[in-house]
Amino acid sequence: MITHKLTDKLSLGWGFDYVFTKNISGVPGANQQWGGVCDYVSYALDSHFTLNSRAEYYRDNAQGFSTGVANSVSYYETTLGVAVKPLPQSTLGSHLLIRPEVRYDHADHAVIGNGYRNQLTFSVGGLFTF
Repeated sequence: MITHKLTDKLSLGWGFDYVFTKNISGVPGANQQWGGVCDYVSYALDSHFTLNSRAEYYRDNAQGFSTGVANSVSYYETTLGVAVKPLPQSTLGSHLLIRPEVRYDHADHAVIGNGYRNQLTFSVGGLFTF
């Protein structure tokens, strides 16, 4: 993972994972590979709100060895969210972070849930750092 803070408000990140192996027991084919790439963009609006986005691509080209599905599949994901620090000036409250986000997933085969190719997810997470 590589991250770079372009300005006080804008940060970028990139990640890359790749696995190549030969002869996985029970997986047909001589050479198996899987991996993906991702990018992150984060922009601080002020001390309370930071906008975040993430996009990922992942390919299991090893007949589902790394994902548990029955065939090789490409996955795409995009997430948009905001990190909220409700009390950034407070000694104790500055450690609280609330993160609502929306995520969209797509697969090039019907492998999500009960045979879907697309999925939309809404979530809210909370962190308290120390």
